[in-house]
Amino acid sequence: MHCLRKIVRRLNKIEQLLSPVDSNDINQWIQNVKEEIKQKVDVITPSPKWQKSIEQQKKQKHAKLHLHPYQQETYQHPCRKLKEYINQRRSDESSRYYFDRFGYRYLESNRVADRDDDLPRFLLTNLIDDTMGIALTRAEIWIQYNLAAWIDSSLQSGKGNQTFEKLQKFYEDYQNAALKWYYSENKSSDPIGYSRFILASLTIIRLIHKNLCKDGRFQRLKLHAIRIPNLLELFEFLVLPNRNDMFHARALYDYFQEFSKKSYPDLLSNIESRNSFGVQFAEQSSEMNETLEKIQEQIEQDKKDKTEEVNKAKEKYEELMKKVIGLKCECESDVKFYYKKCDRCNFERAANNIKVDIYECPMPSERESALAVIFELQMPNEIRCYRDILWLFANRPNPKRSHKMHEWLSSRPHGSKLKEFCKDLHDCKVQLLSARRSLSETHYSAPRSIASASLEEFFFENSLQVQITPTKPATLQDECQTLTPELSDPNY
Repeated sequence: MHCLRKIVRRLNKIEQLLSPVDSNDINQWIQNVKEEIKQKVDVITPSPKWQKSIEQQKKQKHAKLHLHPYQQETYQHPCRKLKEYINQRRSDESSRYYFDRFGYRYLESNRVADRDDDLPRFLLTNLIDDTMGIALTRAEIWIQYNLAAWIDSSLQSGKGNQTFEKLQKFYEDYQNAALKWYYSENKSSDPIGYSRFILASLTIIRLIHKNLCKDGRFQRLKLHAIRIPNLLELFEFLVLPNRNDMFHARALYDYFQEFSKKSYPDLLSNIESRNSFGVQFAEQSSEMNETLEKIQEQIEQDKKDKTEEVNKAKEKYEELMKKVIGLKCECESDVKFYYKKCDRCNFERAANNIKVDIYECPMPSERESALAVIFELQMPNEIRCYRDILWLFANRPNPKRSHKMHEWLSSRPHGSKLKEFCKDLHDCKVQLLSARRSLSETHYSAPRSIASASLEEFFFENSLQVQITPTKPATLQDECQTLTPELSDPNY
């Protein structure tokens, strides 16, 4: 009740104050204020008609210009393409500014399947701390969610070879950057990041393997094992901070566990086995069988040429020795010229100096080994890229390791005989090697004397072993230590 009385008193007071004020005075005051504001605005802003004089001058200047009435597009172009270009540039500049703020450029699309783009590339700089970590995280997210769509789109465009070549190059760049960031100075600097690297690598391997198994040429891969040392045991030590990573890791574990139980050998071991993928593929490939036949025909021709060379040398030896039989040694008959050889001794010496180089066969005599060599020389590019990625991952965290083995294509005579049948092996990680040196490059390859060697002693079978670049994976203990956070780790 007290509040109501107070409100009534205040309303009466306001009414008394307004009663002596004339409404006309208020309106006049408002008009004056509006005029003052308008004058100030006119002083600040220019007149909207200031361009009319310029337009009139241009019209007078171009009044004599007459265009053809049927070619209106020359002077009434809507500039649609120009507008689209300007809008695109604006959007690109805004996105580029956003990415450059973090010191990297990452070309990414959420709808990769609808575009015919290359794989995303990231250019890292050192402008801000953790720039590398941000870029790697974005790459790992793209691998998990967009890579499958990119592979499908690229394969449907008919660029199968380029698809796997680009993917191999992308993985190699990613692995180098990831290991440099997550694993430095022979120890892990980020166990969570190293775990993401393992999941991203296995995701790439699984996607490539699944797509190769769908290809009619490589369906046999479904029967072959995928054996990466200590892989299944390693899943127990991965540092996975969220449920999505756990679900993803479980799916990868089930996939690789299934293929670890296959009975046929994997691509990185037992390449000479009759059940190996390479031997079986070469056995069924008409192109590789034709290549093997050509090489064998060349080997037979080389053997015939070598036999003819040895026989001619023997004939020459026999001719010289016949001359020796009818002559008498006269080297010591003249004391003054004792140092001069007689004809008999010269003929005999020339006959004994006749020597012929040995012949080493450039291909193994066993068919399975020969097919394995042909497969290594003419392996489909898709399989080669897939195997190189497998090899790179298996050799983590130091994929660039040296070996003391001998390359087939750098050995003699294998290189000169087989290079013409070899497909492009540029920057190939897994090569055809041998732990044993070629006989032709040892002291046993010295030319044989015709006087003492039989025909069979000039021919030798292939001395190189059929092997590939070995894997040297880290031990399980080292991997576990890598994945174990230190007490000083902020994420411990």
